[in-house]
Amino acid sequence: MPVDSSQPSQSRRTSRKLTEGDEIDLRRARGEISCAECRRLKLKCDKKLPCSSCVRRGCPSICPNGSLSTGQGTRFVLADTAQLHAKIAEMGQRIRQLEDALAIFQSGVSNEPHPLLRDDFLAIKFGPEKGQIPERDSNTSKRVIESIDAIGTMTIGDHGNEGKYFGPSAGSEALFLVGAEYDAPEEEDATNSQPEVSPEIIQLSTSFPFGADINPDAALDVLYSYLPERPRAWALCETYLEQAAWTFTPIKRDEIINDILAPTYRTFKAKQTGEATGLSSVSPHKLAVLYLIFALGTLVDLTLPPYSKDAEKYYHLSRACLSLRSIFDSPEVATVQTIILMASYHGMAGKRYTMDSAWAITSLGAKVAQSLGLHRDSARWNMDPKVVQRRRSLFWEMTSMELFYSLALGRPPSIRLSYADCELPEDEEATLDENGNTLIGYYRWKYEFVKEIFSTVIEQSLTAEAPQYRTILELDRKVREKKLPPHLNVFMSPEEEHFTPSLYMRGCILGQFRAITLLYIHRSWFAQAMLDHPVNPLRSPYAPSFLAAYRCASGVIKISLNHFDRFPELCCRWWGIWTHLFSAAIIVGSIITRSPSSNMAPTAFIELGLACDLFEKGATYSRRVRSGSTILQKLRQKAFQVYSQFRSGNLPSQSTIPLNRHEHGDDELALFGGQTRILVTRLLSANKKKRQTMASSASNSSGSTVSSPVTEPESLRSSSTPADGNLPEVHPSLVEYLSTLPPTSSNPTSPPLCLFCFTSELFIRFYLVSYVQDQYIAHRQMTTNSEGKLSGTDLVHGDSSVPYFRGAGGPVAPSISVSTTFRNPAPSDDATPYSQVDLRNPERHMYSRYTQDVSSRAEHVLSKVLNGYALTYASGLNAVYAALIHYQPKRIALREGYHGCQSSIAIYKRSRPEVEVIDIDAEFKPGDLCWIETPVNPYGVSRQVNALDIQYYADKIHQVGGILAVDSTFGPPPLQDPFKFGADCIMHSGTKYFGGHSDILCGVLVVKTNEEWKKLHHDRTFLGCAMGSLEAWLLLRSLKTLHLRVPRQSATATALAKWLDSVWKTPEGQTFEGIPGGLVTRVYHSSLQETDARGFNPQNQMLGGFNATFGIELQSIELSSRLPHLLEYFVPATSLGGVESLVEHRVGSDPGADPRLVRLSVGVEEFEDLQADLRQALQKLSKLEATA
Repeated sequence: MPVDSSQPSQSRRTSRKLTEGDEIDLRRARGEISCAECRRLKLKCDKKLPCSSCVRRGCPSICPNGSLSTGQGTRFVLADTAQLHAKIAEMGQRIRQLEDALAIFQSGVSNEPHPLLRDDFLAIKFGPEKGQIPERDSNTSKRVIESIDAIGTMTIGDHGNEGKYFGPSAGSEALFLVGAEYDAPEEEDATNSQPEVSPEIIQLSTSFPFGADINPDAALDVLYSYLPERPRAWALCETYLEQAAWTFTPIKRDEIINDILAPTYRTFKAKQTGEATGLSSVSPHKLAVLYLIFALGTLVDLTLPPYSKDAEKYYHLSRACLSLRSIFDSPEVATVQTIILMASYHGMAGKRYTMDSAWAITSLGAKVAQSLGLHRDSARWNMDPKVVQRRRSLFWEMTSMELFYSLALGRPPSIRLSYADCELPEDEEATLDENGNTLIGYYRWKYEFVKEIFSTVIEQSLTAEAPQYRTILELDRKVREKKLPPHLNVFMSPEEEHFTPSLYMRGCILGQFRAITLLYIHRSWFAQAMLDHPVNPLRSPYAPSFLAAYRCASGVIKISLNHFDRFPELCCRWWGIWTHLFSAAIIVGSIITRSPSSNMAPTAFIELGLACDLFEKGATYSRRVRSGSTILQKLRQKAFQVYSQFRSGNLPSQSTIPLNRHEHGDDELALFGGQTRILVTRLLSANKKKRQTMASSASNSSGSTVSSPVTEPESLRSSSTPADGNLPEVHPSLVEYLSTLPPTSSNPTSPPLCLFCFTSELFIRFYLVSYVQDQYIAHRQMTTNSEGKLSGTDLVHGDSSVPYFRGAGGPVAPSISVSTTFRNPAPSDDATPYSQVDLRNPERHMYSRYTQDVSSRAEHVLSKVLNGYALTYASGLNAVYAALIHYQPKRIALREGYHGCQSSIAIYKRSRPEVEVIDIDAEFKPGDLCWIETPVNPYGVSRQVNALDIQYYADKIHQVGGILAVDSTFGPPPLQDPFKFGADCIMHSGTKYFGGHSDILCGVLVVKTNEEWKKLHHDRTFLGCAMGSLEAWLLLRSLKTLHLRVPRQSATATALAKWLDSVWKTPEGQTFEGIPGGLVTRVYHSSLQETDARGFNPQNQMLGGFNATFGIELQSIELSSRLPHLLEYFVPATSLGGVESLVEHRVGSDPGADPRLVRLSVGVEEFEDLQADLRQALQKLSKLEATA
């Protein structure tokens, strides 16, 4: 981390100066010195936590800092038999577990502590000295109430003159700044950066906020001239209200329409017609409001590119309007509204603006509001009720915005609510439930939260005197007690799918209020817990903050996925999502890099990957997002390295990987936690080139290891979970914290917040099924790796270049032509002779064996998505035989694969007996054809004896001038593009994924040049293996949904393969979800194959996801034959690629297959249903095996 090198080195512990006793306690907690009890008795201590000596003597609960008291009774404890020591230890452990369980249960039903958890009762478990609690608790209690040295980060510029302060809650912003330094500077075209307005307008705009000495009437006439047409103005206002006003709403619809838009255009029309005399003019500041609404509406107009120049034009017009009249000397309500809207614009408008400018402008608006007396309740002056309502709403919207920005940047707000008595506006959205009870509205709940919670959090957490930890826990309690009513929670509404963007995003904001606030409250203490106790943060006095921060971060990531699932483009343009998602990603990433042995690490690993994927998607829209993505890519690379080493056993479970302090060490975590640091921009710039290279390396590495839907759950399958009876050592403050939580819902879809969630298999099961396999599958359907993207536009409109189908009157959906022959043109038609017709783009047809309507269109679509020249055939094996005839190979290099392909080669050899079939790893000669099938049928793997590495065999065969053909049936787009790795020809059995509905026979060959396509077309014409019209029509119809089907099938199959892999790896004598170990003896899938000795990893070849068809082997042939007929959703049938899932005992259709092999083709059904189907069938098989 590029901190000021002139400052003295700081220790990892960044709290205030510790006493000598506290320092000793910390060293004991780290295992650096002997525990207190061993030191007291002069025993040898192995420095474990707890040490073996204390465990053997029956007093593990006091290790490392506690010691037994001397005096009467203690000798009895130490001198008794080994059986007594063991019994005392067992009883103490059991009492502690029961106390924890009772505390957690009590928290779900009452806010009051249970009577049995009084302090005097809690002392019983510590041994014969009744009522005496070890010294560790008193020392710990003292440490818990300490504050930490977290006043924030000061940034110093190149020359020491520039500075920027980020407060203790602004750790994310400090890291965004670091990411901006890592990121390459973006060259901006000077012509494109200038708004399309006159120099006079620019001059007016730049004079804001001080105004300009100019004729206001003449300037106002110029400003009116820039108004858009009235329909466009209405559209922009509606776009703003629907897609931007859900964040902060300083002005409501009726005021926009009735008081600003309509009067403005009346005045504008009057000026144009010369009838403006006597017409009341709209003030310049109201015109400024309108122009900023246009600017914001343009920003969120999804028909326009992000950060449109029109938005910048309207923004400068608004500033120019404000400059016509002093905002300090002659403000009005519209002045405040404009400034608040301007701050929103700065938060959303991309690279030209920053959070700092948004905060500063909001603070300016707050001061102007004070000058208007908005902070005092307007009813005291007997104003009109409508005016009072508007002034109240504006004050609380402005206050909400300022507090949000202040907390995000860790800086004090301009208005303290102790100086304000403005009442909350009337709840105009309140409704009644079926029992006649009042249901609070959106704005009312939001304002109550801001007034009661947000302002209190800022007052107590951003003060100059650092808050004590007891204050933090009290704030936590207040936040949790302010629950969101169910009717405002969009995720609990049965009408969620029908919500407009405004209603949905509004509800999402309210749903995140508590989680975001808790993240801000706990982040500094989370960081301190990680720094003090990296091996087990739950042992830290700040364990409550560690647990709360992680839970909130996990929730924020999950909600962000829901946001993007519903309105991806809109979310990309909202700063708030990226800020909070970034904080959440840093939290889960820190857990992995510093505590890989934690039971939270497996799920945190997956959540980090999801967050990084979203940042990669948003990086094209925003420089701010790109800065955050740079940091997260580096964090993801480190997380992968640390966790991979830990899972492989190369990293000791009781220590974390050594971290480079300048790259991923304590300073980055300290920056995030808001601890006292100095950041020097000059040092960042000096090493920028190096860091950019490292960031690129991180991106490439992580992109090939983490973002796939198959790497992450591996850790869940193999992670060691403590037995249910063995809770890890946790700090007493955590149990106390959990016991004070308000009652939680008994919603079965949400795991209770309890200690056991993090220590039992239930935790892993819940997140593996409910989160990873649901949200991850949905996310993979939504965002495809940019290297393996499949365009829905190409699939739907890929045939638009065919001349025959242009012009009015052409069908939208193609018709089925049953005609085999077509009318010839008359001599007078001046038609092109058919011998000269471009057969890829036929102007007319002559005979359906040559060309026909729908097959030509289908071939154009296939050519688009396969990146070549595609030709269709009557079946996949027709295509195989056509390739053999076309290339006329002297030798065919082949390995085990689809038996039909091998039979076609055998038939071809009848007429060419001199053709030799060799293995693909034999030495190649000129004239050879290397035929690779990958992933290989029927197993679904990308490596057999050696890797089926397309690039490797392309280089090898091309050295002798041979040809590489790839059967990519198991890897349709977007999963795999063989041309990218050097293939000369691609074959697909279009019967499978291209057809997708198990209702056509089809084959496809794809080549790289039009000349080669023409030769193949000539051969097809006279071999007579063209597709029929009906089949071509069905193919074209199915191709339109290929991008929806294949990614879903891929993600579901990958998750199923991972789950079955867990079944396979279960030892005999144990069970996994009711399935005994040994029943499944092998699982084949590309995702389960790691990098081989030659450096090949299937993930590097299958850039868009893994295959949706794979194989498993069972314990016996009989069990394999029975399984297909015990399944409900998997249809027992051969073939693959359809929307329905299929299963077959493979030896039935392929006599050469292993008789224990069962092949599964995954359709588009829900993952949970397919998993449950396989589970019940395997459970039934196990019972049959047991009775056999």
